[in-house]
Amino acid sequence: MKAEAAYNTIFNKDKFISRMIKMTLLLSALLVMNSAFSQKYVTDFIYGKMVKENDTLVGYFKFNHEITQNGQQVYYKKQFESESSKSFPSRRYDYFESDSFYLETFGVVPTLTGDVLIMIPRIINGKLQLFAINYNGGGFLGLGHSETLCVKKGSEKLRLKKSKFKKQMHQLLDDDEALLQKIDNDELKYEDLIEIIKSYNNHHPL
Repeated sequence: MKAEAAYNTIFNKDKFISRMIKMTLLLSALLVMNSAFSQKYVTDFIYGKMVKENDTLVGYFKFNHEITQNGQQVYYKKQFESESSKSFPSRRYDYFESDSFYLETFGVVPTLTGDVLIMIPRIINGKLQLFAINYNGGGFLGLGHSETLCVKKGSEKLRLKKSKFKKQMHQLLDDDEALLQKIDNDELKYEDLIEIIKSYNNHHPL
């Protein structure tokens, strides 16, 4: 019995360490992406296009990384050489596309009157898409620095919550019973999110 208990302790410890390593890798991937996003979009005007139904705005854009009650401000000018620019909340458009990044509008900050909508970068493309942002809320609702993970499949968008992870995976992966079984059996958890999404996209290519 002692030997069995020792084995279980070591086995569970190894599983815990493995989970921690995976979570660290996930956070590292998000940090790299968001660092690149911040360096390009917070400090520079980048050429691209803002798109919503029946409206496309093409030119040079710079995104403010601070979130307020009004969401996220975007600065725009049609010509790079122009000294003046106009600003508007990013939520007015559905997505932004450039040669380097793709961003889409999600509700990332829940409030009593509804989610605050901002554009966040896509870090995994495919039938199941992963979006993530590490943002600064300043004094807004006492947010400080926060991280948000969102997933999109078709027209369905979800802001992921660790406490509702299995339920949300059942909403998104209802066409992949094998992957859902691994999630239900705790073989794959929230910390394995990148592995889950990549596995799903490999089984269900666009």
